[in-house]
Amino acid sequence: MTRPALALPMGAADVRSKQARTAGGYTSRMQWWFRFWVRWWLWVSRSLMWVGVILLVLAVGFWLPRWLWSRSMQHATGTVTETEARQDAQGNVAYFPHFRFRLPDGEIVQVVSAKGGDESTFSADEVVPVVYKAGDPQGAELAPAKQVYRTAIALAITGTVLLDIGAGLWIKRRRREMRAL
Repeated sequence: MTRPALALPMGAADVRSKQARTAGGYTSRMQWWFRFWVRWWLWVSRSLMWVGVILLVLAVGFWLPRWLWSRSMQHATGTVTETEARQDAQGNVAYFPHFRFRLPDGEIVQVVSAKGGDESTFSADEVVPVVYKAGDPQGAELAPAKQVYRTAIALAITGTVLLDIGAGLWIKRRRREMRAL
């Protein structure tokens, strides 16, 4: 087999690739890895900050409509009397709390929650907040804050953590750059 006239001598490809590495300003592999991680670090910090901000905006989006709905309702304090377990056709068990509360005029109303859960979250004689439409106390719902705002709370906590981590990484990098000057 004959070589083409413009072929490089044996071992020249290694020299050429080394020249390509050093031509970009990288004199060693350590410097290349360092610059790679610095760029990656910056990308990660910015991404975490943006994801954190987006999650915080989503948390407000989940919280605001529920808060406005809650403001338009009547509020009372109720007591859970018992929790009823019901089984559906597929064999799944749901727990429906029975609770009672007092209307402003003194009348006591006994209600079975329309929303069941897959686990019994309320114990008997537990005091819970109740919301209902004016004039419709039989349509009352249990409204503990952790249940009403669960999604918004989870998004807010996750968004805050990611925003803090991203900002910390970004600040750390900026301080390192300022020390280098």
